[in-house]
Amino acid sequence: MVLDRMRGLRSEPLDMYPFPAADRVLVYSILDQRPIFSVRVKGPSPWYPKLIWNSIALSPDGELLGIVSNDGVRVYALPPRQEKH
Repeated sequence: MVLDRMRGLRSEPLDMYPFPAADRVLVYSILDQRPIFSVRVKGPSPWYPKLIWNSIALSPDGELLGIVSNDGVRVYALPPRQEKH
């Protein structure tokens, strides 16, 4: 999943408010019920006029994560699955 975080200042007198920026990709393990991999990506910014986008895909076997963005294509090997006892 791509996670949002709030960026910027909150100042009502100055009419400034934080905005959501999708800047982290997180992979969860259903078996372990916890995150197993995280990577930072560029998120949108009101001060950067260019549109920033990130698309993600997980391989069918769950071993690779692909990220396509303004920066190009990146592929990551995910940690091996842990056997449940």
